[in-house]
Amino acid sequence: MTRTPPGGAGHPRALTLSAPHWLVEITDPPADERALCDALTHLANGRQGLRSQPDPSDDQAEPGFHVSGLYDTGLDVTRELVNLPHPHGLAVRGGGEPLRTVRRRTVLDMRQGIVVQHRELTARDGARWELETVCHLHAVHTRLGVLTGYLTPLSEGPDTTLEVFWDNTTGNPYLGGVLPHPRKHHVEMRGTRRDGDHLRLDCALRGTGRTFGLRSRLTAYPECERRPLDSPGRAGEVLALPPGQHAVRFDLLWSVPGPGPDPLDEPGTDPEALLAAHRAEWELRWQRHDIVVAGDETAQQGIRFALFHLMQQELPVDGPRISPARGLSGAYHSGATFFDTELHKDAFWTWTEPAVARAHLAFRHATLPAARKFASATGHTGARFPVAADDLGQDAGPHHVRKADGGRSEQWNVREAVHISADVAHAVVRHHRVTGDERYLLDEGLELLLSTAEFAAGVLERDEPGRPRGARAVTGPDEYHPHVDHNLFTNAMLRENLRQALRLDAHARRTDPVAAAEARSRAGVDEARLARWRELAPTVHVPIPADGPPAQHEGYLDLPDCASRTDPGSPAPRLLPEERARVASGQPMPTRAVKQADVVLLAHLLPDLFTPETAAATLDFYEPRTAHASSLSFAPHGVVAARLGRTADAHRFLLRSARYNLDHQPRTAYRNGLHLSAYAGAWQILAEGMLGLTADDDGLLRLDPRLPAHWNGLTLRVGIRGRQLTVEVDRCRIRLTLARGPALRVRIGDTALTLPPGDPAEVALPRPHAALPRPHEENHHAPNDRADRPGTLVP
Repeated sequence: MTRTPPGGAGHPRALTLSAPHWLVEITDPPADERALCDALTHLANGRQGLRSQPDPSDDQAEPGFHVSGLYDTGLDVTRELVNLPHPHGLAVRGGGEPLRTVRRRTVLDMRQGIVVQHRELTARDGARWELETVCHLHAVHTRLGVLTGYLTPLSEGPDTTLEVFWDNTTGNPYLGGVLPHPRKHHVEMRGTRRDGDHLRLDCALRGTGRTFGLRSRLTAYPECERRPLDSPGRAGEVLALPPGQHAVRFDLLWSVPGPGPDPLDEPGTDPEALLAAHRAEWELRWQRHDIVVAGDETAQQGIRFALFHLMQQELPVDGPRISPARGLSGAYHSGATFFDTELHKDAFWTWTEPAVARAHLAFRHATLPAARKFASATGHTGARFPVAADDLGQDAGPHHVRKADGGRSEQWNVREAVHISADVAHAVVRHHRVTGDERYLLDEGLELLLSTAEFAAGVLERDEPGRPRGARAVTGPDEYHPHVDHNLFTNAMLRENLRQALRLDAHARRTDPVAAAEARSRAGVDEARLARWRELAPTVHVPIPADGPPAQHEGYLDLPDCASRTDPGSPAPRLLPEERARVASGQPMPTRAVKQADVVLLAHLLPDLFTPETAAATLDFYEPRTAHASSLSFAPHGVVAARLGRTADAHRFLLRSARYNLDHQPRTAYRNGLHLSAYAGAWQILAEGMLGLTADDDGLLRLDPRLPAHWNGLTLRVGIRGRQLTVEVDRCRIRLTLARGPALRVRIGDTALTLPPGDPAEVALPRPHAALPRPHEENHHAPNDRADRPGTLVP
């Protein structure tokens, strides 16, 4: 019986792509830029992450397939996220000869959550074929992936075969891309089982021995002669196209491990019905989360790129979840989570989809035993979260990193960064302040706060008599200056951890004394410890002058000043060659040059510590000395600049953050995935900076809008304490609409109002605040202006 293909909606030519600002389109990238292109057009759905595989013979690409929770022992790390066999290896042969790709075009449609690829293939005799595919990872049925393809002869040619296979030839590059080699091949393919159109691949992880199955279902229209493909590292099928056939459609569905029955065995797996449901879910997501910028197409495109990747990595929510630094877009940093989750990603999620932030915090709570064990192993009490935590909450940071020349560099922050637990505590406080979730506080949050505060107190109590109270021999977020005393960011965050633990413990006692006592018991904190924290917190050394820039750490201002930053208009880090060499070798920076300015980050997170004059002096002093060699660097600078009324500077930092990967330099040999916290940082610049969004402990929402002069408007949605609010700002007014929840108290500048549900309110904006002038000083440099040059989506 001949199969009849479904209707043509799945054909790439039948799809209506979205408007250009929803697209990432890449045509014929140079060979050494294909790995970056694979990352930019990456797909995910919270459970799976897929980097495309345009050509199995392309050694410049970096295909990837990652599934949440599948970790194995790695090179120089105890566990790393595994690069699994790729589900849609595709190879076309004409007359037995591998065909060569001569043109390729890849389009990521962010509105629909799909990737469309077009490849033109040729044989040595000039015969031509076209291979077109549409791929998505299902937004609802997250164990499923779907690829629909069409192979069409464009000229007379020899007999054609199409190979469709699981490809296990890539493996994991060293530390996820620090170096492309050595590589570790984690997955052993132990055998295949076929049942009609279905194929099961039995796999085992070589390090842990964990076994699992991957399944696929391949159908073709019209029917083709099929035979198994079993070659080294590959398992699948070969389709022999009927002679004279104009085109063959094939549908490939695959499933990954997870709870419940295998979805390939469930009804409703028609590819076109799945695509329709997937697109409908993405339409709902954009209705909830889209941000509209009027008058700036470059910013609009970048912001939607940022939102798309944040949403596809984390939605839907399904319980406690590690948030890897690169999500599932690659195994860089081994799939570990870092403090950027709490300081940047969870700022976005707490205000927009708090269940995601709570899932991240639930992961931290579930791994408290590992954090307590890590604290004890390093001579401390309480809970110490490591700089890099693997899926079990264990220290995943490499203590040494191999270099291309064969040497190794010391990773001091793995041993010396003691601010991580305080960063987690900061996220707990933010979550309670914005959501008002008392149940979360009593069940998990307070225990996290108390356990991390116990660690903070132990660090602060280890000072020498007669010396200021603070952390000694530590490394702050600026990793260029290790082994320093009194890193200002570290001291201030540890002190804040103590203060907020005491405040919310008192709050919990009033709310539910029994539950509060149980949380203290679980954390191992008694009344004597709380009393000690009350004495300790006011003594912590946090020296911030009233009108000048504070020193990043003790002795920082005694260092020689660094050379003037050069900025040729490129998004590449602003490092001089000799500085780059020192960083690569793990040597401390001998000057004031910093990777990312700890003090600017502190002014972002704890603005009440800074007067406007001090914040301005801090930004003016540190930005010209900052290499911005971390994607996390731009958000704090942008937020602080916006709060100071320097909207042009804030706009430049917004573009650098939202478009970090789109405009990445250098583009060559890029392998390490997408910088999700930079994208969340772009949201922070918009919301916390340009809109002045904050929430008080009692639920009062504050806004203080300051938009770039060339913008015509901004529309953004946030949630606070069970309410959903739309904020629309233009050049002269702000319009608020409470779509869900009870009346909300709002303060806009000096105007206070109570916003009723469903009835929009408009407030005229006051005259823009004058930006604080920059001081004229000998060592002042102009702020970074490289983002004035819009990037392009097409390499």
